Amino acid sequence: MELVQDNSTDGYEKKSGRSAPVVPNFFTEGKGPKGRTDVAKRQACYDGAIGARAMLHARSYANGGAMVYDGNAYTITSTYHDGVLRMYTTHHTEQERSQR
Repeated sequence: MELVQDNSTDGYEKKSGRSAPVVPNFFTEGKGPKGRTDVAKRQACYDGAIGARAMLHARSYANGGAMVYDGNAYTITSTYHDGVLRMYTTHHTEQERSQR
């Protein structure tokens, strides 16, 4: 299955005759023996943030456009380096309002 980015919906769609939205919510980063653990963690954190944003928009679309910040994690990332698998979750939070 080949996925193509659909900028009109902030998601991805299958490249076929039928269109059905696909939102990725699991990402993994692997590094070889000379790779750095901190780089893998940073890449996984970035991937998780992008995935969490996609999930937030998909959920808001399903809720009639209302953004729901319920504190639950809808995106999981992992890193694998030097025989160790680490799992992370990404929680989307509402932006704090400035009191100026």
